[in-house]
Amino acid sequence: MKLKAGMYVRTKDGFIDKIIIDYQGYCNSPYCDCKHISCEHNYYDEKEIIKASHSLIDLIELGDYVNGQPIGEITSSGDYKAVCINCFYKNQRRKLYLESKDIKSIVTKEQFENMKYEVKE
Repeated sequence: MKLKAGMYVRTKDGFIDKIIIDYQGYCNSPYCDCKHISCEHNYYDEKEIIKASHSLIDLIELGDYVNGQPIGEITSSGDYKAVCINCFYKNQRRKLYLESKDIKSIVTKEQFENMKYEVKE
């Protein structure tokens, strides 16, 4: 995949970030053969990136949380793509479909797993 500035990436560890520098070079260290990608929050080796897209919604998977709600369904038809969350409206469960413009926050399932605390007996 060709990575460019402005694209969003998802890493093996579940981090989502935005590429800020269109860097085509490799590390200066003679012991490193990885291509490094400079993003808003971190640097990643190209090998760590599993998905990349110009649209943030393309990186969302089932089990992720968008705007604080778990994703229950991903819908796509041609160029249209939406994610579905379950919400309550007047004490009734309803499906709410979100498009890219509606996304305010994402917590990936990998991040959620890393942050959880398990109570053991």
